[in-house]
Amino acid sequence: MGWMEDNLLVPGETVLYRSKPKMSAVVAQMFLNWRFYIPIIGQVGALMAISSVRSLEYVITSQRIISGEKKAFGRYQWEEINLVAVESVLVQQDFIQGFFDEGQVTVASMSGNNDLYFPRVQNPMEFRSIALARIDEMHG
Repeated sequence: MGWMEDNLLVPGETVLYRSKPKMSAVVAQMFLNWRFYIPIIGQVGALMAISSVRSLEYVITSQRIISGEKKAFGRYQWEEINLVAVESVLVQQDFIQGFFDEGQVTVASMSGNNDLYFPRVQNPMEFRSIALARIDEMHG
């Protein structure tokens, strides 16, 4: 069990999909980023990227899609959207991300003002298909 199950899920809610960013993809992106070669800025950027990978988690439950980050000093920050409010799930991948089977996922809400952006999702097409299948179950 992760921190999301312990802190965010309501009784009866189940986890359908869980993802954390891949470290290998982050390292590859750092090498392709020109700032990586500037000693001080590159090292700080590398530490920030690795730190964010270790603390990010994406979850699709039976009721919601949640993006959560574990912060310093035991704090948590998360964004969520109820599946009944989802209009579409969009996936974007470039060549490098496709090679590492990761990508960005944008979950658009019906209201248009509560869209969620998920960077560095592992298996983004699986994320999309699980979310859309659950949305279809709820609507049909």
